[in-house]
Amino acid sequence: MAAQIPLILLNALPASGKSEVITFLKDLPDDVRQRDYHLGKFLAIDDFPDLHTMQVMDDARQIFGMSRVHFEPQSTGGAMVDDRVWLILIEMLNAHYRNLLAKNPRLFDTHTLLVEFARGDKKDQALPLPYGYERCYAALDSDILRRASILYIKVSPAESRRRNIRRADPNDPGSLLKHGVPETQMERWYGKDDIAYLSEKGPGGSVRVKDFTLPLGVFDNEEEKTAFIHDPKPWKPAECERLGGALKAALDGIWKKLQTR
Repeated sequence: MAAQIPLILLNALPASGKSEVITFLKDLPDDVRQRDYHLGKFLAIDDFPDLHTMQVMDDARQIFGMSRVHFEPQSTGGAMVDDRVWLILIEMLNAHYRNLLAKNPRLFDTHTLLVEFARGDKKDQALPLPYGYERCYAALDSDILRRASILYIKVSPAESRRRNIRRADPNDPGSLLKHGVPETQMERWYGKDDIAYLSEKGPGGSVRVKDFTLPLGVFDNEEEKTAFIHDPKPWKPAECERLGGALKAALDGIWKKLQTR
């Protein structure tokens, strides 16, 4: 049995607090993170840097008279040229994962890896979603799936849109904490997601993907517990305790499910 949760898929609508949760957990001493949250030394990979690179490369292609491959210009809403970009981004996460394991085959003896991404669709899209979590989980490397649990940050689409507007810094579009999704794309891709649908289909509060059962923990952040991460340190102890307590409850649930998997 592993001494810590080996791998977590960290999922939520945009601006729900994924990057803030990572920042909080990374800041903890290793022994506290292990004791209170069942997490080892900490690594995280995220598909947003790859997405942003695709956008920048398309801008560069346009400058030199070449066709855009992945995204339309941000100035016109930043729509995807082909919706299968969502699957390309998953394959890039697979490649990052394989690279980490090639460098350190015993990574999970000591570390927990968080894999962060957001998926969804327009609010009136029928289930199953064409490029929601169900399809994108299935595109993950089987070696990821056999190790994976899911930590889902629950925030409504309306609150996600509000926070997305609040956090967006036009002078720092590549920032994990400060980037903004264009409003047209929030409506197109983040009016709903399919986590509840997958949980209801899965066994005992878990999600079934192919032949794998992924324990699911839910952190409710509708009443925001992560905003203080943007403040200068030292953070207020009461705010850290509030966030830490909610995360601990979700991760305790995952840990208990892993003991019986």
